[in-house]
Amino acid sequence: MPSRASKVKGTRYLDIDEDDGLDEAQISAWIEQTIRLPGVRL
Repeated sequence: MPSRASKVKGTRYLDIDEDDGLDEAQISAWIEQTIRLPGVRL
């Protein structure tokens, strides 16, 4: 789960700065996790 919490319950954020290295394996794992979560009906 991304590291930064939100004011909205159940929402998380990941800040990626231009100079940061990109851990593609970690981001891929987070995306795979989100696929299995229920969504919000709009």
